[in-house]
Amino acid sequence: ITYHGGPTDKSKLRSIKALMNFRQDQNGYLWLVTYAGFLKYDPENDEFIPFRKNDFSPPSSPIVTTINKSSREPGILWVGYFRAIERLDTQTGTSKLYFPPLKENTPPITIIDESTKKNTLLFATWGDGFYEYNFEKGTLSHHFHQPGNSRSLTNNNVLAFLPEENGNLWIATTNGLNRVERRKNLIETVGTTHEDKERTDTPF
Repeated sequence: ITYHGGPTDKSKLRSIKALMNFRQDQNGYLWLVTYAGFLKYDPENDEFIPFRKNDFSPPSSPIVTTINKSSREPGILWVGYFRAIERLDTQTGTSKLYFPPLKENTPPITIIDESTKKNTLLFATWGDGFYEYNFEKGTLSHHFHQPGNSRSLTNNNVLAFLPEENGNLWIATTNGLNRVERRKNLIETVGTTHEDKERTDTPF
């Protein structure tokens, strides 16, 4: 669906001027992440429905930052916020909010995806690597670049995930491609070199 707008719908154009991410559900509705908040677009009636407004007061009303569709459960969307994650059922309208135990200075969540591990999500925060979050147990693992360690991420700016059915994981960064080898519990570098950025936490 391409929305161009027209002379009578300037308010709609303003609503989606800063579009960061979007997904389409099984009923054809578009769910849009914008600087103004979280919007639902009904293409049949050509209507934008405000679903949640960004009021810049996380975590009680966190800022919407990204979205992805569940590959396992029809109708489920995973919504990323400033430092929170929501499981949204688009069929029933019900949702559950999770708060991973992140540090106060952790950057906002930028991308989110499902892991092949049960009840586990992958998400990245800009400039701080990526995380694996078991939302049932509340446990969190942090993975990032470590200078001199060729088995850590090549860069902390993570752009995309590609989970494999065997449990391995491909990770795109601003400094090349990485592959998590689960059986060896290490990160392999594909066709690039490591940047020299200091971290004090434990690497993968």
